[in-house]
Amino acid sequence: MKFQDTGLGTTNQQQPISTKYPPDIDKILRSLPNRSEKIRQWVIEGMQKEGLLVGD
Repeated sequence: MKFQDTGLGTTNQQQPISTKYPPDIDKILRSLPNRSEKIRQWVIEGMQKEGLLVGD
C-alpha cells in the first residue's frame, strides 16, 4: 500500500488519527516539507516490519 502527499488511499470520510510527540521530535516533524506523507510512510513501514501489514 503506497500513499502520496495528496492522500492517495484515504477519503474525506476517514477520521484522522492525531498523536502528540515530545518537543524535540515535534520540532523535527513540523520542519518536514511533506510531514503527512512522511509520517504515513513511517507508520506503514513500522506495521510491515512488525508483520501487521503485508508490503508491496
